[in-house]
Amino acid sequence: MGGLIVEVNLILDPLLSRHGPTYIAARLAEAMNCPEAPCRIFTSVNKWTGAPLNVEVLTGLPTPGPLAKIPTRVARNLVMRFAERKLLNKVQNSKGMQVVFTFGDVSLRLAQELHALGVTVIREKFNCARATARAILDQAYISLGVEPAHGLDDASIKYENEGLAIADAVFCPSPQVTKSLRALGIPDDRLLATSYGWEPARFSGSHKLFPAEEGVTLVFVGYLCVRKGAHILLDAWRKANIKGRLIIAGAIEPVIQQRFSDVLHRPDVMYMPYTDDVPALYRSSDWFVFPSLEEGGPLVTYEAAGCGVPALTSPMGAGAFTRDKVDGIVLDSISSEEWAEQIASLPSREEERRAFAASAKSRSLDFTWDKVGIHRREILQSRFS
Repeated sequence: MGGLIVEVNLILDPLLSRHGPTYIAARLAEAMNCPEAPCRIFTSVNKWTGAPLNVEVLTGLPTPGPLAKIPTRVARNLVMRFAERKLLNKVQNSKGMQVVFTFGDVSLRLAQELHALGVTVIREKFNCARATARAILDQAYISLGVEPAHGLDDASIKYENEGLAIADAVFCPSPQVTKSLRALGIPDDRLLATSYGWEPARFSGSHKLFPAEEGVTLVFVGYLCVRKGAHILLDAWRKANIKGRLIIAGAIEPVIQQRFSDVLHRPDVMYMPYTDDVPALYRSSDWFVFPSLEEGGPLVTYEAAGCGVPALTSPMGAGAFTRDKVDGIVLDSISSEEWAEQIASLPSREEERRAFAASAKSRSLDFTWDKVGIHRREILQSRFS
């Protein structure tokens, strides 16, 4: 770097919390932060809980206090602009090279103002391009004979495309994200391949949530919805007809609840709307099953691997992590029959499963947040310093 300091400013829409994309942003900021690349976070309201972050957080309105309970919609529509003004003032009054790293629907106006100041703007794309996502989800909902319920309209897609066009570069946490942005015509030299990660400290221990049972145990963690391939999974489980159990942890989309009520109420399906001990749930399982139709960089895949659980997953669910027949099984199909065939084969593949589990657990150590953050920082330093 030649001693040049690159100041990294992350701006998060709509607010900072331990959930969703802003959790990812916070962990990346902590890992990237160092004297040569100091990081700070700008957001509307700080709702982070637990151990304090080791980076500076500047908010549109002061928190904690009563304002910490401000609704997300208000934070996005009103308070976010105050955070943007703080960011602009900071970069204008700093001497080092400035990079702004945007998470969420940060305003086009801000990106334009930053470009006018000569500031490098990098976009985080934590899901596939909305145009790609809409095409995938439209097909899935239509296959179920229902109206699409994804909220990806023309205006939303246009807004995202304009934001992507103005960004100097885009972080892509998986090959599928890269592919979707390439389809928009974004040149490869603006697409920065990277990944997401996991926290080993959160997943330490050996306790299991459920005792072992005869047969294979598959687990699904997250929102059981069309986007995550819930209809494929439940129909495949119905057709596989094997001895074992399917454990589901997470809320369920209404259309899935209605269409697959018979499967969800079977004795070999265990459902819990929530658990605060996901590591113990993973350790109770043989396979993490994830036929997701659209993803960016699913944290559940990294976390399951960190617990020694290989994945039976789609390419979207594999993210930048799972390698087919190395760390798990990657099945590129939306056919429930093909998923049922794979599930039915699992009881006879215990030796293979053990090898996948060992490989996944070992590989997961290269995807901890500290290592992922360092890699991000190296990309920034090599490309923009």
